[in-house]
Amino acid sequence: MHFSENNILVELEKEDEWSYVLFNPLIGNVDFLSREYYDYIQNLQKPGSKKEMDPKKNEELLKRGYLSENKAQEKERREQFIDYYLKTGNEKKQNIYLVIPQNSCRMGCSYCRYQKFLDGAYLAEDELKKIMDFILNNEKNSNKEKKPKLIFYSGECLPNNEQGFNIVKTVLENYVENFDRIGFHTFGFNIKRYNDLIVNADPKKLLFIFNLIENEDLINENPLLSSENESCLDLLRMYGIQIFLNLKIVQDNVRKIPDYINQFIEKGFLFSENCSLRVKPTFKSTCTLFNPCSIRYDLYQEIFKIYQEYPQLESVTFDGQGVLNVIQNVLKLRKRFSPRTHFCSANWNLLIFAPGGDIFTCYHAVQDQTLSVGNINTVKVIDQTKLDLWRGRNVEYIEECNECSAKYLCSGGCAYEALAKKGSLFKPDCQPYKELLKWAFESMHEDFLDSERYTPVAEEIET
Repeated sequence: MHFSENNILVELEKEDEWSYVLFNPLIGNVDFLSREYYDYIQNLQKPGSKKEMDPKKNEELLKRGYLSENKAQEKERREQFIDYYLKTGNEKKQNIYLVIPQNSCRMGCSYCRYQKFLDGAYLAEDELKKIMDFILNNEKNSNKEKKPKLIFYSGECLPNNEQGFNIVKTVLENYVENFDRIGFHTFGFNIKRYNDLIVNADPKKLLFIFNLIENEDLINENPLLSSENESCLDLLRMYGIQIFLNLKIVQDNVRKIPDYINQFIEKGFLFSENCSLRVKPTFKSTCTLFNPCSIRYDLYQEIFKIYQEYPQLESVTFDGQGVLNVIQNVLKLRKRFSPRTHFCSANWNLLIFAPGGDIFTCYHAVQDQTLSVGNINTVKVIDQTKLDLWRGRNVEYIEECNECSAKYLCSGGCAYEALAKKGSLFKPDCQPYKELLKWAFESMHEDFLDSERYTPVAEEIET
């Protein structure tokens, strides 16, 4: 018998009959174990163990995917799983296109590493047309089931001047039907200026992402929602337009989450059909737009402690990767975990268009022209060699990840961070996923065992 290389066996710090966890990120199964079962599995892992095997336990472990007949069968199963997920993912995952309309931002954060680039430059109208033509041609050759998403990204994407207004106007008047959704990142400053354009567009096609508390200096001084923001949100809800409230959480305001939730509930913005909240745990001095992978694991732990205390948080989405999907989907929603071969959209289905024409696949890479994968103003728009490097970044091809049982949790980590720290896209950006996973299983232990939809593995065998 071969014990799967993708199994993660966790001993919890609990005095409980079910204080051990067996989890396999590849097949998506998780089980709490008794001490007897844990000892049996520990023995299975010892090379050359002569202890008598238990046919019932082996049968159950085989059925659940934790065991295979031999190493060759394990390899074949893994290849089948990965081929399936890559195939179905490529077919179903819609393409995402981000357009950065202007090199400017009204927040004025003191730590901004993009200040020298924020010269106020706008995307030229002829560049916008080239972008739209490129996207439409690209989609003709796509095998995606859904139309693509188009997101206006970074800073204030609803500019308060004629040049910026015309960019948005052109898209909303001419291209809405070509996209599944068109979204706008905004601080809510200028929505009323765009009222006539919004009214005349299909509300089911529009999405507005409100960025709240971006500036470190404003965290404890300003109200979460200004009266101007509230009126803008009310306007969008009246039209039936989807809204995401994007809330930056740092050490200074993490304990305020319940207060924030209650504010949104009192104002009717949560538990409504078209408005939801997304929490982004990050460093205090980090822009959550251009640094989406600046994950703070200590903050995640703090947030999920609050999550257990306040049922209102059931309506909140947490921005993050890998292990967070385990916490939310497996432990809370009882959904099967799907293995992750790619860390983020940069390695799969994302293109970003910046003023000046440069094209990128990664938020981090924007403004570093050496990492551009093409330019909309050139005859050959995409540099296929560069694009293939980013698209080919798959955990299966990161040699250092081969022996790691958590590789389908973290997918090798952030490609940009690996490139910046280790000089290659095909190096891992390791994070403490196993530690947070252990903490998650300990935190959700009783909640998980009480679920009517879960039966411990040993009880299944007994029955």
